[in-house]
Amino acid sequence: MRTVKRIVALFILAVSFGACEKIYHWCSPARFEYSFSKSKRIDTTRLMISDPIFEFYSFQINGGDKNVFFYTHRFKDCPDIADDEGTRRIIFEIPTDIDHFLLNDSISLVKSKCILSLACECYPSYPVLLKSGSIEGTKINTNTWKIKASLKVSDSFSGTIDFEQLFAVQ
Repeated sequence: MRTVKRIVALFILAVSFGACEKIYHWCSPARFEYSFSKSKRIDTTRLMISDPIFEFYSFQINGGDKNVFFYTHRFKDCPDIADDEGTRRIIFEIPTDIDHFLLNDSISLVKSKCILSLACECYPSYPVLLKSGSIEGTKINTNTWKIKASLKVSDSFSGTIDFEQLFAVQ
C-alpha cells in the first residue's frame, strides 16, 4: 500500500512539473522595436481626468517638421495567464536639423513631448508625459540614430525604463 501511495505521489509530481514546463514553452517572448519617422510631429491634448499622480493626454502623430522616435516593448504573452499581454511605448520628437540631443530635465522632456503609452491591464491607464530621466541621441547617418535613455515614470513608482539602441527610419 505504501508503494502505491509513493507511485501516485511521484506521478502527480511529474504531471505538475510537466504542466508548468508546457505552459512556459507556449509563451511568446518579449519583443522590442526601435524606430523613427521623419517629417512628423506629435500633437497632444490634455485629458481632464482626475488623478493624484498623473496628467493624462491623448496624442496623434501627424505630418510635420520633426523626427518622431518610437520605443516599443511588447510584453511576454503566455496563453494560460490572464492579462499578461500588453505593450509599452515611449514616443518623443526632436528637430530634424540637429545631429545630437540631450533631454535631461522636465522642461526638455515635456518640450519633446516624451509620452509613455501603455496598452495593458496596468497603470497609468492613459498616455502621460514623462518628466523625469534623460534621453540622449546621436545621429549615425540619415537613417539611423543611437539613442540612450533612462526614464522614470513618476516619483511614486520605483525603477526606470532603460535602453540603449540603434533606431532605424520607418
